[in-house]
Amino acid sequence: MYENRWTYVIDADGGLHAASPCTRVYLGYQPDNPRADTWTISLDGTARQPGWRARFDRHTPVEVVLSVLRTLVDHPGR
Repeated sequence: MYENRWTYVIDADGGLHAASPCTRVYLGYQPDNPRADTWTISLDGTARQPGWRARFDRHTPVEVVLSVLRTLVDHPGR
């Protein structure tokens, strides 16, 4: 992600929040938060209007999460 110019922050709880260079794609990773899904991928959302969203729990293989993320980034018009 860093090599592809994604911006990211790590919050006080150890969660990762990242945005693609075009800011259309958001990736959230919250491994230790029992009130949140482990992975969240969002597309085209705003603070007032949620966009498309996929959520994955801790049992989802990371390869599945990365495949969805790659598809969204590689095909932004879909």
